[in-house]
Amino acid sequence: MLVSVTGLADFIGANIKEAITVPVDDINCQGGVLGRKIEFYYENDKNNPNNAVLAATKSFSLRVLVVKSSA
Repeated sequence: MLVSVTGLADFIGANIKEAITVPVDDINCQGGVLGRKIEFYYENDKNNPNNAVLAATKSFSLRVLVVKSSA
């Protein structure tokens, strides 16, 4: 996930990150999905479109399955 945890939208990004982290942790505590743990991966896009492109490129190179950006 691309999220702005710094920059002008840091207050929103931190809440978004937390809103995803909590249920992922809960699911993993219950054994994951079909016995597999969920790995939550995020990159800070710093509320900057250029950084979002770089972060998305990095995420794709790591074979991240879902990318969502707030920038």
